[in-house]
Amino acid sequence: MDEPTFTDAEVEALRAPTPVAEWGAVHERGLAYMRWRRDEAVKASGVAPSAEMASDLRLFRFLVATSFKAAEAAQMYTDTLAWRKEHGMDAVRDALVAANREFFEGGGSTLAAPHLTDADRAMMEARPRTFYKAAGDAYAPLVDKAGNLVYIEVPSVVDPAAVCAIKGEYVKAELRAQELLQLVIDEFSKRLGKMVLIFRIIDLTGFSLAPNFFASREVKEGKEMVKTAGDAVKNTYPTTTFKNFLCNAPAASIAGPIVGALVPKRSRDKTVIKGGDFAEELHKWIDLAMLPSKLGGALDDGLQWTGKGKKK
Repeated sequence: MDEPTFTDAEVEALRAPTPVAEWGAVHERGLAYMRWRRDEAVKASGVAPSAEMASDLRLFRFLVATSFKAAEAAQMYTDTLAWRKEHGMDAVRDALVAANREFFEGGGSTLAAPHLTDADRAMMEARPRTFYKAAGDAYAPLVDKAGNLVYIEVPSVVDPAAVCAIKGEYVKAELRAQELLQLVIDEFSKRLGKMVLIFRIIDLTGFSLAPNFFASREVKEGKEMVKTAGDAVKNTYPTTTFKNFLCNAPAASIAGPIVGALVPKRSRDKTVIKGGDFAEELHKWIDLAMLPSKLGGALDDGLQWTGKGKKK
């Protein structure tokens, strides 16, 4: 099958947030090619992708990530299939679905087990992030007013030494966390009939780009492990970002380097940068019931602003 090409007007139409039920002929041209490349890769490897990886929704995420350069998107996708096979990600997917079956297969509103192992919990303590709130003994994903998943992190509380202490389990735990995030937004996408993305809130309180020349070996190794995990998922989970909302940003003069350090290049055009006066803008997008108190919301702050082993 020949690679389809798209005019500028068609690309603009493809980028528009169109409900899946209203995808038309121009969408089908791209997806037909992606399905063909997918099926050829499956024939060659003999390994069928998971239901989510085989879906039109996931194929379309790769098309968006490459600005609808179909051959590039297909290569990125087939490389991801090989990567998933190498890292056993379909088994990870199956374990996450089995542990949260009511959410993924029963239409439930909460996750029963967002963290499968002790390493997963240790990873989240070492690098605290939140995308859910407590709901009794379960965990309800946070969502913005449009239905996108809300994901909150505070880079300054990352504990590189604690990351290093997890050793080889750290990257595996990060991959499980990323697989769960993708499964959640795919599930919400099916329920809402549109491509659901992630509203990333990055609180820059205490963040600095200045290098620490006296950092210990453990700290240096931990930082490298964080970078390795980030590199591993950069091209394998594309088109997940709705908005990067950076708050409590320092002086505007260093905003550019901060964005460069924290935000992937392909999603920088989706970035909002605010100082301490972020609340009014943030609350336009997200209800207070879905935000921790540090962001002006009604939820507990959790570990994000305290870090591993610290007291509030």
